[in-house]
Parts: sequence; structure tokens; C-alpha cells
Amino acid sequence: MTAVPITDQIAEVERELRQRERLYPKWIAEGRIKQDTADAKLRALRAAALSLRFLGDNRDWISTVWKQRRTMEDRDRDEVPDVPAAGRTAVDAVQMEFPGTTVVGIRQRQMEGVQ
Repeated sequence: MTAVPITDQIAEVERELRQRERLYPKWIAEGRIKQDTADAKLRALRAAALSLRFLGDNRDWISTVWKQRRTMEDRDRDEVPDVPAAGRTAVDAVQMEFPGTTVVGIRQRQMEGVQ
């Protein structure tokens, strides 16, 4: 799939919002759509436009944070020791329950009364 620039996404959502704001009153009058349905759809579209504007306005900051997060995850993954055989079954169980997960650390559980 070809990436669509955020500015194009914002423009398209705002165009659609203007079109619906223009058409919904007519459609409500004709009985094609109910007022509460139109209100809900416009609220959702306005929220989408705000979200896209936020992402567009903050793309440099988001990119920096994303790169920092990926660097930390890579570092943490590299620091994870080999899983002992006894812990392997627990990791397998977690990964079976939550497919696609990555285990980035294992802590030994402290049992009461056991040292």
C-alpha cells in the first residue's frame, strides 16, 4: 500500500466533514437519516479530523519518541538472558495465549517462606 501524506489525509477528512455538514440537514428533512445518527457521525468525523491535525502538528516529536522507544526495546531485548528450561514453559504458555508477543524480561518470583 502506498503511504498517504498526513496533510492529504487531513484535507480529505475535512472535505468529507464539510460535505456531510452541508448534506445532512437536507437528508434529515427528507427522512434519509435521523438527527441523532447525523450528530454521532459528525462528532466522530470531527474527532478524526482533530486526531489527524494533532498527529500532523506533532509528527516530528512523535517520530523522535517512536525512535527512542524502538531503541529502548531493542536494547532491552538484547539484554534478556537466555530463558532457563524451567522458565521456558511459562514463556511458551504466555506466547500461546498472546500470539505475537515478545518477552523482554523474566523475573524470578519470590515465594513466601522459600529462600
